[in-house]
Amino acid sequence: MNNYSPEVSGTALPAQAASLCVPESRFPVHAWRVMEWQPESAFSAEQAACFSDILPDVFSLAGRCFHVFSSGRDRCFILLAHTTYAAPVHCDLTAWLCAHTLIERCHKEFRGEGTLRISGAFNEPERWKTQDCIPMSDWWNSVSPITPGEAHRYRDLLHAYIRRRRFNHAAGCVRGILRGREDPGVFCAAFVPVAAEAIWHQYPGIPVSRLTEDLSMDLLTHRPEEALTSWLSSCSGLLEDASSAAPAHDIEDVLNVILQNPALPYTQERMAHSLGLSPTYFCRLFHEQTGETFSVFLTSARMQLARKLLKEDRYSLQEVAEMCGYPNKSYFCKVFHKYVHLSPGAYVSQQQAASDSRES
Repeated sequence: MNNYSPEVSGTALPAQAASLCVPESRFPVHAWRVMEWQPESAFSAEQAACFSDILPDVFSLAGRCFHVFSSGRDRCFILLAHTTYAAPVHCDLTAWLCAHTLIERCHKEFRGEGTLRISGAFNEPERWKTQDCIPMSDWWNSVSPITPGEAHRYRDLLHAYIRRRRFNHAAGCVRGILRGREDPGVFCAAFVPVAAEAIWHQYPGIPVSRLTEDLSMDLLTHRPEEALTSWLSSCSGLLEDASSAAPAHDIEDVLNVILQNPALPYTQERMAHSLGLSPTYFCRLFHEQTGETFSVFLTSARMQLARKLLKEDRYSLQEVAEMCGYPNKSYFCKVFHKYVHLSPGAYVSQQQAASDSRES
């Protein structure tokens, strides 16, 4: 367990990281961690200033944060000092909540995408440059006491109630799950992301700040079962409002958009944000509902279109490639061969031979 709480001053940080702006005043820190934000494209000076301005508010739930940009402003390293809650499970939960808030704020402020990577907790701030940051979903799976398989079952169970609009029954469902638990404090804190993702599955547009505004971290620390069930009960009104609004987007919308025009420059990140989801959560939902990864589905749709266009024999190979979303003809041929097991030319010859055979 991390129970480190020394008095830390700015002099503890490496000299080359002075731009992290750690104040001279001393403050207790329970744990440190690093987050790495990589925007889709490098920040301008104005965007970097805006990003710097939102960070204190984004991370206020967990503690204090200090940051430094790479020389090209294509990455930002955020050093988070956990000063609010001492227990490791609460440090992890507040980091999870802050990370989702950062993703949402960046999408709102910059209309752009990015990738967030997170490190585990550590005790000495000067170790921040040696920490390994991993994708957010992998990090949470590594620190959560609820296994991915258990989390999947619990999400499905909660989602069944939410989908049927039996919002008031969700808290009762959780009470049943908690019955007989020997570690309710640890389990309840780790269950908050499970419940949030079950809600986002049905209503992805609800911001994390709105969803968790009635979640009392202090109560979660001292009376975890009461805090968790009270929070879920308080979500009933929010979910009623969400269900009365426009229907929530679904993965089906993404499938239809891609099938209608496979040639557009789709990315997993863009499609995730179009549904108000994090890229990692979108990836999991997409696979659960289609049985395929996003990239496999997109390639399949493009290859279906390619075969249709090649059969028509009206376009050059370069035109077919571009109409299928591949400006590079050579790359298109490589993908086509991998998918169809024939080169485009061999495929056209095969189709012509089959047509001649039918006519004779």
